[in-house]
Amino acid sequence: MIEQKYSIKYAYPLLLLWLLLISILFIKSGSYNSSFFLFGPSKVAFMGMEVNNWSRWSLVMTYGFFSQMVNSYMDATIGPYISNVIQDHKYKGKIKKSYAITLCSMYQLYDWIHWLLSIMLYVSLQMQYYIPGLTADLIINILTTNNYINIKNQLANNEFEESLIN
Repeated sequence: MIEQKYSIKYAYPLLLLWLLLISILFIKSGSYNSSFFLFGPSKVAFMGMEVNNWSRWSLVMTYGFFSQMVNSYMDATIGPYISNVIQDHKYKGKIKKSYAITLCSMYQLYDWIHWLLSIMLYVSLQMQYYIPGLTADLIINILTTNNYINIKNQLANNEFEESLIN
């Protein structure tokens, strides 16, 4: 099984155990009462704008969600395409040079801008600004993983059917 090659048998329960331990430590320590867990407008600044009212807070939260959603989708689609098609010497298809250079450059530029703005959000050191990104990341991860598994299973079914015919 492919899971053995990647040591999933041990990594999966270890991952679950680690997340459970972190949650228990968090609850037992009382950390949830700190300023890290404030929710709503405060004196935090984002890109020079003080997030001190609900409309600004909503704007920053909306930005955080959609920014991470776009980033997660780019990382799940364009990132692998660049690595597995454009930069992989094993891919034998033709690629239009101007398209590849433009795509790689735009992706790199986007990645730097996203990274810089994310740092600005995260230096607030408040959990509320992490939640939209985490939520968006999980949504895109579930959707893209589901899509990849559906494609893999369909290809495996087609290969199985072909082996029955031949």
